[in-house]
Amino acid sequence: MVPTMELTNESTQQRLALAWGFAEAIVWPFAPEVVASYVAATKGPLPAVRVVGFLLAGMAAGAVVAYALGVFAYAPMLAFYELMPLIGPGVLENAHENLRVDDVFGIVFNHLGGTPTRASTIHAASLEINLLAYLFIFLFVAAVRLLVATGITLTLSATLGKSWSEARRGKVALAAWGVLYAFFAVTWLLGN
Repeated sequence: MVPTMELTNESTQQRLALAWGFAEAIVWPFAPEVVASYVAATKGPLPAVRVVGFLLAGMAAGAVVAYALGVFAYAPMLAFYELMPLIGPGVLENAHENLRVDDVFGIVFNHLGGTPTRASTIHAASLEINLLAYLFIFLFVAAVRLLVATGITLTLSATLGKSWSEARRGKVALAAWGVLYAFFAVTWLLGN
């Protein structure tokens, strides 16, 4: 028998969430809200909240690694991030400026403004912002974002009712994220 990775298995969802959160904090270009809303749309509130917890744990671990990279390999990481889609020099400069002006609270503006976590984290390290303070603010803002996205998805899922299959609700959640990422890509391309 060939092993498969089905998102119907809760432990698979949790492992995926942990890995996704970790990777998103360093290099993965897709927001963790994607997996949280997919699980919310297809599995309901309790599995979604568990997945949010695993996403946050992965994001915390990834942020520590990204912070270390910001301390020990700032210039190469900055050059690498400048080449990444949806980041570029403008986003990096804005992230740096927000953190320089507002210290650890600059993460709030960066996170809510759509700046990828990794861009903020390497700058926080270069500006010598306390890692624990940074993680506290970062995880709080990330938790709010994840729970809002999950709540919206659960509300829409309840509105669609049981007349829509689990697979169909999942496809709608993923399609919504596809549209959002297309918008981000177009605005990024126009801005660079």
